[in-house]
Amino acid sequence: MYWLGGSSCAGKSTIAELFENELGFDIYPIDPKWMGDHLHAADPERHPGMVKYRESLGPSIQEIFETVPVEDLVELQINFFTEEFEMIVDDLYEFPKDRPILAEGTALFPSQVGPVTESHQAIWLVATQTFERKIRQQRNEQLPEWNFEMGPWFDSMITWSSKRKERTTAQAEQLGLKVIETDGSRSVQETFDMIKSHFKLT
Repeated sequence: MYWLGGSSCAGKSTIAELFENELGFDIYPIDPKWMGDHLHAADPERHPGMVKYRESLGPSIQEIFETVPVEDLVELQINFFTEEFEMIVDDLYEFPKDRPILAEGTALFPSQVGPVTESHQAIWLVATQTFERKIRQQRNEQLPEWNFEMGPWFDSMITWSSKRKERTTAQAEQLGLKVIETDGSRSVQETFDMIKSHFKLT
């Protein structure tokens, strides 16, 4: 069991595809779950933080970042991810046991993963603020579903993501877990090789 967490736009999904295609790993992509099945399955008694986050969501990403203070969004999502981890573990028990598994997603916080793994089996990719801004703008230009007008709300989203990254990095450092910063200066293969080496797979 291996864990690949980190921030948006850091290349996690691309790296996960290489683990699947080149090493035969089963991949568990978590991000679709936290905005899908897990979000809707949250119970008010067992998952009050998840329910509060669900109730804070607006009809559009712009509205969320225009109406909810950044600090509140950071706390809401951290509480969400903390409570969600039991759902993630439950999902992982459904995977076959004859192949290695890589769980990948923003929702993996070091404080939750650290107690259930060896340090060499978990790693976090964290994009610099400049690189994340660049990737998000490229997506906006290239993908129809990201075709929205930039504005102050976009700066709030970048700030929110940066504060969340700071919490992730601080947790990882406190627990002695590995973090790799991505800024576009390394190739995907170089990052893949670094992670394989950390996982002791070379």
